[in-house]
Amino acid sequence: MAIEKKVVQTEIEPSLYEFVVKTAKSKGLTLKEATREALRLWAAQEGDLSWDPIFDPSWDEKAPRRTDAWDRVWRPIRYVGFGRRLLSESFT
Repeated sequence: MAIEKKVVQTEIEPSLYEFVVKTAKSKGLTLKEATREALRLWAAQEGDLSWDPIFDPSWDEKAPRRTDAWDRVWRPIRYVGFGRRLLSESFT
């Protein structure tokens, strides 16, 4: 099954074209690859992601909360094998 694709075409100033081509070549990209990447980045920064459940603000309300039972199980594990230092202190 073939993937449907769309064609995007626009006009730009010659100076911008030369700048994009030069930048793409320096990054080892074709003009087409650089243009696709630019479109993805722009859409990610400027687009409305409210349709995506990962960006739903109510998701945090559904997340499990730490309890005393959680601390009783995991707090001792933080000290195992590292003397009395916390794991986080061992990696700094």
